Amino acid sequence: MNLTDNGSTAAYMHPGGLVTAIGRDDFGGGTVAVEVSDDGTNWVTPKDSNGDLAEYTDAFVLTIELAAGIHLRGTLSGATAPDFNLNFTS
Repeated sequence: MNLTDNGSTAAYMHPGGLVTAIGRDDFGGGTVAVEVSDDGTNWVTPKDSNGDLAEYTDAFVLTIELAAGIHLRGTLSGATAPDFNLNFTS
């Protein structure tokens, strides 16, 4: 999924188990938050075991375990002329 402006990617419906998010290319000086939702409407940014939010300003790989039916997306903010790519794999 490619973002060339601030905003959110299309939602990815996770089949359950481990999922890996790979973010790369030009963040345009912005921050990408990986977000999850149980209903596709209300989104939250998960925290890791240290309490840090899943937010990134440079290339990243994030692997988490989620229940079936959880939606994932990336939301880019504060960017100028980005060309950012985010992929989810199960």
